[in-house]
Amino acid sequence: KVIQDSRFARPFLLVSMDTSYRCLADNTGGNKDPPVPRFARPLVAFTVGVGLMLPPMLGWCRASLFDTQPVEFLAARGRLPPPPPYLSGWSRASWIACTSKSVPCPLKRLDIPPSGCPSNTSFSRLLLSGDGLSSPRVRKEFQSVFQSAIAACDLVNCPAGSRVLHVLDAAWSAYDAYIFCEMRRAELTSLGASETICVVLDPVAREDLWKQGQIKGGPRKAFGEAMRNITDDYILQELNGAVAVFVEVGGPLVLAQQFRRPLNLSKAVRSSLASSQRTMKDIIRDKMTSAAFAYVGVSSGASLAGEHMIELTAEDIESLGGDNSGL
Repeated sequence: KVIQDSRFARPFLLVSMDTSYRCLADNTGGNKDPPVPRFARPLVAFTVGVGLMLPPMLGWCRASLFDTQPVEFLAARGRLPPPPPYLSGWSRASWIACTSKSVPCPLKRLDIPPSGCPSNTSFSRLLLSGDGLSSPRVRKEFQSVFQSAIAACDLVNCPAGSRVLHVLDAAWSAYDAYIFCEMRRAELTSLGASETICVVLDPVAREDLWKQGQIKGGPRKAFGEAMRNITDDYILQELNGAVAVFVEVGGPLVLAQQFRRPLNLSKAVRSSLASSQRTMKDIIRDKMTSAAFAYVGVSSGASLAGEHMIELTAEDIESLGGDNSGL
């Protein structure tokens, strides 16, 4: 609707019912602006609103479709075991706080397993940590677990002494195996270990560390050569000579794969084992029935010790044949 206001020399166009006005072009030679449809502003507002809402909606749909439904779908098909009941309510932050800081435990917001947290007298040779040995409380717990295994070993005159077998596969997968080996050697020695033997279970990882060492040189070259020379016979020999196994932080999938891999043992070594002891998982489980052996796991190493490895993704579990069980 074109109106003429006597206060102005040029006519105005009434754009909407909220009395918004704009000048029309001068009638003398200029082109008039085309009229603006009445629904233009609502259309623009609707378009802007959809644009603002679309990213959150897409994010919600992606989380719903790819994070939850695949796992539920696999569970419904019987390809993925359901999580154990005691895991409801757990969060990574709460687990770390419960196991490594001076706070009351169990926390009210957690469903703590019946055995309690941290380890009690029933599990005096098992230590599971979310952040390594970085707090005084966890270091004290490590010494308690370690000394308990050593004392039991002394009673049966086992040759293990106070040596620790350090499994680095997860650290190789996610971080730097060499750095973690050096760090833990110094750390565990300060906490009472007479020797820390660093090993990598995965033959592919051993070869990769050797190649890295050839490129970087120095102490990494010696480390890579030592890892390449490792055999499954050697790992089993060192495991039998240790009072504890320390399973390092890092990628959980490689741990699950390598602890289930049939060991490539010589005939002489294989004949000394029970027929059921074909993998590291079998051997570690049997050793944990002995009072003279301790298991220490950090992050994914802690997850490996459980009934189910809760850190594995749906894709990881698929690659494991739908089995996310731990030790």
